Amino acid sequence: MVSRFRRTLILVLLSTTPLQAVRITEILYHPSAEQGDLEFVEIYNEEPHALDLLGYHFCAGFEFTFTERLFLDPGEYLVVALNPDALRSAFGIENVVGPWSAGRLDNGGERILLCDNAGVVRAEVEYNDRGKWHAAADGSGHSLELSLIHISEPTRRTPISYGVFCLKKK
Repeated sequence: MVSRFRRTLILVLLSTTPLQAVRITEILYHPSAEQGDLEFVEIYNEEPHALDLLGYHFCAGFEFTFTERLFLDPGEYLVVALNPDALRSAFGIENVVGPWSAGRLDNGGERILLCDNAGVVRAEVEYNDRGKWHAAADGSGHSLELSLIHISEPTRRTPISYGVFCLKKK
């Protein structure tokens, strides 16, 4: 899991996503020049049962579809990478799939959506390189990682905190 190497700076945003079985937990959207094409998005299964990802796809942000049966066990993380071999080599992690079929993450910010095989949005996040988003995640080799979730009723809006973390090579 990429997220084990970290230095924290807490940031807060509001997401309109309801309770979900899967979350987007980490994003490296603008790697440093020396990191090259190490862009990735990490997902997490917060359900008490395995999640079959067959047919799930990123329907905004970049193009990737889970075309083979893959089960994400409860409490398990999975990284979807632009260049999975480069990411494995750089960080020594094995839970990586990819490559993306098209697109790169927008260095200025965008909305990333993970949809199930019926097209229903199962996870989403919107990031930015301005405002409350720390500049360290914008081209200096740091990722954004989910660090705190609070659920509030009745609107089910979810204040989410993301931290900026330093990624270190193995």
